Amino acid sequence: MKKIFILMLTIVMTMTNVLPTIAATTTRQQETTTAPNKSGNETSDLDGETESTTGELLPETTIPEQPETTPENNEDGVVETPSVEVPEELENESETNAGEGESEITLEFNNQESSESGVLKNAERVKYDKIAAPIIEKKSIITKNNESEETEFTLAEVNKLFRLEEAIVKDSSGIEALAPITEQEFEVAVRADNGEYYFVAATESYEEAVGSAQELSATITEEPIVINKSGITVYSNSNVARIYKQVNGVLYGKCDLNTNLYRDSSLSTAVGYTNHCYGDDAAVLSVQGDAAQIMIAGKIAWVRISTDLVFVSPNQLVNPSYYINENGNFVHSITKNLTKEKDDYGNNNWTKLNLGPVNPSLQNNVRYYSYDGKYFYSNPELIGPDMRDGVANQAINVNNPYYNYYQYLPFNSKAVATAAQIDSYINANTQATSKLRNTGQAFIDAQEKYGINALLMLGVAINESGWGMSSIAQDKNNLFGINAVDSNPGEAADVFATPAACIEEYAKEWMAQGYGDPGDNRYYGGMLGNKNMGANVKYASDPYWSEKAVGHMYTVDRGMNNGAVNEWGYYSIGLFSGANSVKSQNGEEVYPITVPTASGSLAYGSGYKDTTIVLRETDASDGKYQVWPERNNNMVILGYDEGVPVYNAASLPYNWNGNEYVSSSGISILNVGLSVKGIQTDYRNIMNKNNRVE
Repeated sequence: MKKIFILMLTIVMTMTNVLPTIAATTTRQQETTTAPNKSGNETSDLDGETESTTGELLPETTIPEQPETTPENNEDGVVETPSVEVPEELENESETNAGEGESEITLEFNNQESSESGVLKNAERVKYDKIAAPIIEKKSIITKNNESEETEFTLAEVNKLFRLEEAIVKDSSGIEALAPITEQEFEVAVRADNGEYYFVAATESYEEAVGSAQELSATITEEPIVINKSGITVYSNSNVARIYKQVNGVLYGKCDLNTNLYRDSSLSTAVGYTNHCYGDDAAVLSVQGDAAQIMIAGKIAWVRISTDLVFVSPNQLVNPSYYINENGNFVHSITKNLTKEKDDYGNNNWTKLNLGPVNPSLQNNVRYYSYDGKYFYSNPELIGPDMRDGVANQAINVNNPYYNYYQYLPFNSKAVATAAQIDSYINANTQATSKLRNTGQAFIDAQEKYGINALLMLGVAINESGWGMSSIAQDKNNLFGINAVDSNPGEAADVFATPAACIEEYAKEWMAQGYGDPGDNRYYGGMLGNKNMGANVKYASDPYWSEKAVGHMYTVDRGMNNGAVNEWGYYSIGLFSGANSVKSQNGEEVYPITVPTASGSLAYGSGYKDTTIVLRETDASDGKYQVWPERNNNMVILGYDEGVPVYNAASLPYNWNGNEYVSSSGISILNVGLSVKGIQTDYRNIMNKNNRVE
């Protein structure tokens, strides 16, 4: 048996929050010990990721564990929890009988099926540790004659000996920790009806601690949790948790370490990444050992609990992210702290983004919860179970998923606005030294030459450059944060001769022949998207980077049109709902559209299911739609790099007058707009799925 220490309590709560008798029965047993299993830290650099994507799958790569680093002090952004003080009368007794009188202790809790207290069935019998031992012995639970006896404690004694004190971690996270009472790696505690936490068990093994907590969940009405030696909750029954980086079990307060998102619970193949400074909460789908399956910004993936996740109790879900129809806008409130609405200085612990006109599926001024922006719930706790089962049965719009127009607008589309309109708005709404001033023509020129929507690029530039006023924009004419990596953005960012030169390179090398090209390894769909599909998968560690760009697109759209929208809903957009093929006028395949394998792998060198394309017509009487494709030229393998195919780049300039088409089978029409062929419809439709699948 692994070394596991446990104090058995009987906790029977009443409506008046009076703690009952706490009883323990003991017998002698020999001790055995095993070393704890610790995990190293993860950082993300997915530019070299060999995730599969063409008709052949790439070899999966294992992300090497990095050596653990030990934080030195709080000035470096590392957060430490207070040490635990042993009661004064016990200070000199902490080593007393540490190796003697070791006992097997049986835990009794309130059985949820009966008002009578009962012994936890099949509970593993465990031992006490060197700190708990003198406390227990002082209360005469263990006799010198090794005889078992039952001892009753008063409420005051329970609060003094077994209640876990709260300790607020002093950093921007605002995470509340509990002060452990043992030296072990993990402790199991229960939350009583009065909101207090009481020690139950201590162990060196995370798996054993979680196992004990899960057994308790099936047997008692009180809520069990697991904390690490820093007092951070690393397991609870809640279906919502916080993404938060930890180093050696201690909260890490800086933003230079990302959280890897893994394909499965083996935590060996990274398929994305995020950062706790930009996305605090996530739905929890399941837990397997040190791995938790979560959903954040549309992506279902696995994370390492011991380095990247902080669980919270259901009663602590005070400030989850939510969506709301507010003042005529569809708004996303993104939390900075799941457990508190205000920080220590009284500031709001959330950021609000206006994403477009109201979502017709939602009532006005009512909060709804979603971690994919498509399905919305009245309670965040309902999301995890649904997503785990691959359904949305408890969503309020179960049969009508929502797709935000700007977020799913294909790169390969044209802005309605002219260069003069863009300049007029930007020049009137920025500081005199903004690097975005008088760039309207550069955006339009890049759009026409490289096939990338000018308004979409402008939204990204506003977000990345702070309306043209960031130091990188001011000093380097870099409007898009090109090569401004998280670890050293200021120094690493590229320098450009002019803002116009930056816009041209961005449109050509980063969009047309990069994030929007099926032949490039950065490609996950030519749209802003989210962490599941689109540029947001690899472009930024911020899981809501795309929504921030969307918010700026909406602001500019309304600003250029006196509060109305002219860009929103302009195009008919199709979503690939299955395998397809983009073909040239003569029927030759330009590139395929593929679906993920059973393991989630994507075929390199193809477009993907759940990505979008502009439909130049919505009449599919001939079984096909004419489209603006993500590239005009056919995919050709030029060679191999360590077994990975290297494809030819998208040909430029982009041909807006091509006759490429796709099959109408496997296309869902998300929005029927004013197509480039002039079909007169209400192109300002709210971006709700029309339930039309050809």
